[in-house]
Amino acid sequence: MTMLTLTMPRLGETMEEGIVTNWLVAPGQAFKRGDPLVEIETDKTLVEFPALGDGTMLEPLVTSDTKVAVGEPIARITPANLADWAESSLPEETTAEAPPAGVVEESAPSPVATPVFAEADGPIRATPVARRLARNAGIDLRSIPGTGRRSRIERGDVETAIAGGNATRREPGKTGEGTVLLIHGFAGDGRAWLRLASLLQRDGLAVHTPDLPGHGRSTVMATNVPDLVTDMVSFAATLSGELHIAGHSLGGAVAAQLAAELGDRVGSLTLLAPAGIGREIATPFVEGMANLQTSGELELLLPYLGAQGGKLSTAALSEMASELGRGRLKALASALAGPLGQRISIHRTLATLAENIPVRVIFGVDDRVIPASQAMGLPANVAVHYIANAGHMPQWDETETVANLIKRGVLHHD
Repeated sequence: MTMLTLTMPRLGETMEEGIVTNWLVAPGQAFKRGDPLVEIETDKTLVEFPALGDGTMLEPLVTSDTKVAVGEPIARITPANLADWAESSLPEETTAEAPPAGVVEESAPSPVATPVFAEADGPIRATPVARRLARNAGIDLRSIPGTGRRSRIERGDVETAIAGGNATRREPGKTGEGTVLLIHGFAGDGRAWLRLASLLQRDGLAVHTPDLPGHGRSTVMATNVPDLVTDMVSFAATLSGELHIAGHSLGGAVAAQLAAELGDRVGSLTLLAPAGIGREIATPFVEGMANLQTSGELELLLPYLGAQGGKLSTAALSEMASELGRGRLKALASALAGPLGQRISIHRTLATLAENIPVRVIFGVDDRVIPASQAMGLPANVAVHYIANAGHMPQWDETETVANLIKRGVLHHD
């Protein structure tokens, strides 16, 4: 299978970086030449970047609202015809382990960029200047009618709304003013949150999905949970305002202890299938992920995660196996689980936190890694939600449901 890595295109002579604001093609989705693939914001405009040829999206490599330098990877695709994708800038045809390859040359004419437009239930289409004006004035862009091409919101539209006072202003606690920190689980990375992060961002929330030490692109090593918490405390120090923290599996235990460390800075805590609330855990899964050497071993372990785990592309499977094969998680796996089960507990931490902020725990009923029944032993002031037809990754299986539960914490509806 031929694979190409798309890079951040240069959309102007002075452009050095852009912001990926929204993916318009989902993983596994086919597209035609000219179809918009991604929305990109520069310091001058917001554009839809079109496909240079037919193909299929394998996976985005960055989440929405991520700033990326020109030439850096943003997605992997399978092209139908290599010649359509700026042939002179591509490497020789390879298999799924092809190195990143830019598809837009600096010297080549940039493809025509179409300004994006507003939709009632989709992403907001507005120029960068209009966005800044609305943000500074505390105005919700969804309340402003756009007069630009294809209903794009322009600077004048925002200025009119400010002068007329007829725009909806965001009030403290309303969705759109929260900062959400998503902490992934054992053997994962920040990309595990792509779909969920996109839904939260569409409601105006700032979302951060860092890689834990020993995972993904992080160069920091960790041998135990306190190491992970220390790193996340440092990361949280780079963020401003109130934080709403969500964590999955091992990341759930990290999220709980992080919330305890940050105190009044945390507005809500949401844990998905968290470690640390019971003894039982699928130790073969934990040890297998920490010690695997081949993509075949990984393929046999992924069913533990639920139906979606088996839907990873061949390229994603190969990349994940290569990363885990580095053996960076062996010490952490030993700290998480042993012959008798889990070795960490967050019970007391959750009981204390729930006295001051909304704390909720979410489990997929079909979880094969950490039994959903463990939630029955949680303190009475912790809200528990069971999701049918979901496994250990409810953020994959029922993304909208999980997004709505996280937003409840942001809105303080409890």
